[in-house]
Amino acid sequence: MLSNHVLVLYSLTVRAIEDEFGEIDEIRESI
Repeated sequence: MLSNHVLVLYSLTVRAIEDEFGEIDEIRESI
């Protein structure tokens, strides 16, 4: 049960990081 909770938090964190990097890439392209 606890391991599943950790995996969910990990996946959400990874998505958030990927979204931030995606925004950075878009900013670089706009420049």
